[in-house]
Amino acid sequence: MPRLTLAFFLAAAALAPSQTLFIGRLVDASHTPPTPLPANTKVTLLATGQEVLTNATGVFQLALPKSFIPGTEIQLEVKAGNLRIYLPPGGVLNVPAQTAKPFEIKLLPAGSKLFLEPAVIEALLAQASKPSPQAPRQDPSKKNDEPPLQRFIKDWALKYGFSYDQVQKEVQTWGDQIRANPEKSTLRQQALAAFEAKNFAKSADLFRQSAHEVGSELDSLDAESKALEEKKRTAVRQFLDDEIRAAESLTNALKFSAAVEELTTAAKRASREKYPSWWAEMQERVADALGDAGEKGEGGGSLVSLSKAVEAYQSTLQVYQRDTLPKAWAITQMNLGNAYLRLGERQSGEEGMKSLQAGVKAYEQALTVDTRDAVPQDWARTQMNLANAYLGLGERQSGDEGMKSLEAGVRAYEQALTVRTKDVLPQSWAITQMNLGNAYGDLGERQSGEEGMKSLWASVKAYEQALTVYTKDALPQDWAMTQINLGNASLRLGERQGGEGMKSSLESAKAYEQALTVYTKDALPQAWATAQMNLGVAYMYLGERQSAQEGMNSLRASVKASEQALTVDTKDGLPQAWATVQMNLGVAYMFLGERQSGEEGMKSLQASVKAYEQALTVNTRDALPQAWARTQMNLGNAYSDLGERQSGEEGMKSLQASVKAYEQALTVYTRHGLPQDWATVQMNLGVVYMNLGERQSGEEGMRDLQASLKAYEQALTINAKDVLPQAWASYADESRSCLYVSR
Repeated sequence: MPRLTLAFFLAAAALAPSQTLFIGRLVDASHTPPTPLPANTKVTLLATGQEVLTNATGVFQLALPKSFIPGTEIQLEVKAGNLRIYLPPGGVLNVPAQTAKPFEIKLLPAGSKLFLEPAVIEALLAQASKPSPQAPRQDPSKKNDEPPLQRFIKDWALKYGFSYDQVQKEVQTWGDQIRANPEKSTLRQQALAAFEAKNFAKSADLFRQSAHEVGSELDSLDAESKALEEKKRTAVRQFLDDEIRAAESLTNALKFSAAVEELTTAAKRASREKYPSWWAEMQERVADALGDAGEKGEGGGSLVSLSKAVEAYQSTLQVYQRDTLPKAWAITQMNLGNAYLRLGERQSGEEGMKSLQAGVKAYEQALTVDTRDAVPQDWARTQMNLANAYLGLGERQSGDEGMKSLEAGVRAYEQALTVRTKDVLPQSWAITQMNLGNAYGDLGERQSGEEGMKSLWASVKAYEQALTVYTKDALPQDWAMTQINLGNASLRLGERQGGEGMKSSLESAKAYEQALTVYTKDALPQAWATAQMNLGVAYMYLGERQSAQEGMNSLRASVKASEQALTVDTKDGLPQAWATVQMNLGVAYMFLGERQSGEEGMKSLQASVKAYEQALTVNTRDALPQAWARTQMNLGNAYSDLGERQSGEEGMKSLQASVKAYEQALTVYTRHGLPQDWATVQMNLGVVYMNLGERQSGEEGMRDLQASLKAYEQALTINAKDVLPQAWASYADESRSCLYVSR
């Protein structure tokens, strides 16, 4: 999740005892001698948007809080027509020790050749290799993402009036000169040259050497007099900067844990008492690195990293407080929410719920500062993250509580879409539509009747909207993923519909088949297997609704798709996925066997039994009691159908196996815990006992018929006439039939 750029700046005001006064002066360096800029020229701090104006001599004043000690980095932007800040490069400077003499900021016209001199190019690389601690980050492992340095150079060239090729050429020339003359270069210059060449391992080592070189100097400065304190302060900042650059290089090299260690060690140099703003900055940078490590890590290591990230962000908030630094506070709240969200997604049970609820709270805190009117893009981004947290929470919660969270998630995504429009931000709009589709789909599954249908239709519509941006030619992976989601939504819709359900099921199968044109077995085996599994389910639902040969063909296609999925989803590699496909395969074979006659039908029902028994080797009662009970119930159904087809002793054995499977299911499906499932199994058990009773004579047959009658009567205690009249009527008919046979 993206982080925002954070810099430090406060508008000029009456100087309080806890504040430091920074005085600057803007001059036009294209004249000789340089001339001051006109009065009322606007000076802006980029991250906060705070503004001050110059006087007639080009001077402006900033009242900074006490925590903004000399050496704190700030970044300024000046709106003065075609003029751009030349020195300090990029408008980045460290707050100097308080002095009556204004800090001079020189400007030149955009396109001036002086912007391409070596010192400025070096500053460009220094800024590119040290991103803001809260700037939006891209995953360096994604090959499709534009390289950060290339993106930075493009933005810089556009701002300063050059083409990308012009600036890239000068950057490469600077790097070539440093590499050709290492003996005349500093370690930092060599590290920047390595960074420019994308030799991140070397740049990390050189930045580290540079940082350690400064660190050695720091150790000696500690013993010197107070007169050297200003020098030490500068050195600390320099040390931190190079360690930050080293960590950034390690992150680019995908060495996330090493980046955490680098920053954690470096943070010890910035004491909270002496350098509170630096201390807070390093806490935040450590938290960012821990978040990266947690997101890429696995299992317990991931949880540990994300938990530490939460703690580090909370530490940052001890300095970044809402009253004194509202923007910094809001950004840290958002990053805290991100950490909680990642953590909650990985945790289970009550622990995960608490983390997701804490994430919701942090995002809502951020929105008290990041309002739609003030910072619409930040507001929309936070609404997106808030929606993600609500969605994760709603998936975990049950009943009205879960419904409320899912509805809150839908509202937050729809709020984000009021800023993330298709015309202005097509990619952001598309991903928000995707997430909105997910939220509506989850909501529709929980809702009943017309309300649920409306949510599922809204889910389908949102995915179709996303596909207007996620095209197969431009973004094949995103297109395929959206096709899978569209297939899922259409499948859910088809389950609810009557006559229209056939059309939705066909649309579902079509979407899965579209996804398979991108998700191939060779290139993306796991995604291919998932699409095959879902395709099998879609064909199963189609086959259920279709009649005659058409239905048979769909059920055979379902079997084929499930068997394809099993070539990747193996029991050893992916046991849960394998068991799910076996369950689906069992259902498809059972439906097929019910349609077929003679030997062919018998073989399909036997294949169904075999698939369910395979699923039970993973879906055990101890590990997955609900899945085990569902599989036992399906196994009972298959044995029941098989027993009805078979004659003699063979048929009796299958019917008795059906009874055993149903009775196993009832050890989990209890009357008090899961009454509807319990009643369904009792009804099925009644059918099997009646079939057994009809086949047997004498006392044995009477006992089975009496057991059948008892099972039907048990089912009727749940499916009462006034609650579920249709189920009551069906069960009552079966009960009367059993009573007649018994008499």
